[in-house]
Amino acid sequence: MGIMNFLIANMTSGLIGQRLVRRIDERETEEYEPDPNELEKAGLTTADGPFRRGVPSEANGGTGFRGRIPLVEVAEITPALRRLIAERAPDDALWRAAFSKNADSLRDDARARVQAGLTTVEEVNWALFDYSTG
Repeated sequence: MGIMNFLIANMTSGLIGQRLVRRIDERETEEYEPDPNELEKAGLTTADGPFRRGVPSEANGGTGFRGRIPLVEVAEITPALRRLIAERAPDDALWRAAFSKNADSLRDDARARVQAGLTTVEEVNWALFDYSTG
């Protein structure tokens, strides 16, 4: 956009990221074992289960889902992060600076939502990694 990085760094106080994922239809659920590759992609293991999914029915259009929930990340722009932005640091350095302390990333929030039985491993993987191809 032609805006100098030091201006972006000085004018930004925080960033919010969000993805919407389908919510498990809680009227009828079942335990299941996600594919090991899907678990690995989400940063989970079988020990993080049990994993739940909605049972497809006429009431949920045969999907097992009903409604949506957000996956959210909020990053405060700290002086260290501000400096990295102004210096045009690589994306991975910016991400580490933003989420290395107490802030939760989208992936952290996604894992928590799966463990709470609100959505599935496959659904968060689609939203975080595969949505542009699907």
